[in-house]
Amino acid sequence: MAALNTQHDARPYQGSAASPGRFGLLLIILTGSYLLSAFATGRWIDALRVILFAAAALLALRSSLLSPRTSRLILTAVLAGSAIMLAVSLTTETGAGIASIWAGLVLLFTVVLIVHRVLSIATVTIQHIYGALSAYLIIGLMFAAFFAALNSLGGGHFFAEASRQPRRPSSTSASPR
Repeated sequence: MAALNTQHDARPYQGSAASPGRFGLLLIILTGSYLLSAFATGRWIDALRVILFAAAALLALRSSLLSPRTSRLILTAVLAGSAIMLAVSLTTETGAGIASIWAGLVLLFTVVLIVHRVLSIATVTIQHIYGALSAYLIIGLMFAAFFAALNSLGGGHFFAEASRQPRRPSSTSASPR
């Protein structure tokens, strides 16, 4: 009968350090999310974006070098948080703003995972290029999510609006006499 080893290994988990990670599907999901955001609006689109960003985070987590226990904890947090934000995003404009903050934070976490994984391997493969493109796209989507949150949570207009009235010279401007 074999003896059970009850001691934990003190070395950190290295995951599959030999494999470069798979980022092709992640890039496809992010591109679809970008196109969806660019051409459609509405509460259901915001809810779908929360789902797509959570899926992107889970794909990046799958390729990460985190320990299995840490990965399971993060998986649970992302799934639970995204389910809550999915419900919240469909309620009010404030709910959509809170869901946009969540989406931005999930994307921030995702880009950190991707960049860490891409930089951890010495050789450049097509998967690394997909990962770098994904990280670049995520940074743009992350800022868009934070700006959408500012727009939803702020009372007035977030972006400047052009005035339709012609500008008159100021009475304090210097004029020749």
